[in-house]
Amino acid sequence: MDESIFPFFRTINYSKDSQKSDLPLYTDVEWDEENNCAVLDSAGEPVITTGIAALRGWIVRALRTRRYAEEMHTWQYGSELESLIGKPWQRETRLAEAKRYIAECLTQNPYITAVTVHDVSFKDTRMSISCTVSTVYDRITIEVENV
Repeated sequence: MDESIFPFFRTINYSKDSQKSDLPLYTDVEWDEENNCAVLDSAGEPVITTGIAALRGWIVRALRTRRYAEEMHTWQYGSELESLIGKPWQRETRLAEAKRYIAECLTQNPYITAVTVHDVSFKDTRMSISCTVSTVYDRITIEVENV
């Protein structure tokens, strides 16, 4: 017998991790981070990869994609890092906002459980990012330049 004063309400133990175990194997195109393009096979078709390698490509693309800029992407996809360019904020404020934008961008993917940003550096109009991303598969360290 349920001891709740509201017996018609069921208590559901919801956690972000419990939902992750039901996810299918992540599949995406293999991504060439250096050239910022999909890897193609000898027939010119995109190479498909799965698991953490597929997530790595998604992470790099998501960080380099401007949020709200393209109609083909949902409003949840991409980052708002470009909005930091030209802000007259103190360096610490820009870094804090960059870290927040990075975490918001990456945690939109249900396969990503946590993001720890180690370093964000600004040079001219470009940004470099170093972070550790915890996924349902494993933890990976990502370094993205020219964001």
